Amino acid sequence: MICSDNNLPSFEGMSAIKLQQKIAPDIPLIVVSSTIGEELSVECLKAGATVYVLNHG
Repeated sequence: MICSDNNLPSFEGMSAIKLQQKIAPDIPLIVVSSTIGEELSVECLKAGATVYVLNHG
């Protein structure tokens, strides 16, 4: 399983999804964020993320 925060200083969730789809499409990818909106979370899921988790922390 791959877990990625959507908002890192030099890397973001959509980049992680693209990389995962290219090298390891069979490994599940979880995107976690407290700042992402509903529209971007849907885009992440359509792009190949297995799950999007909203972190209220």
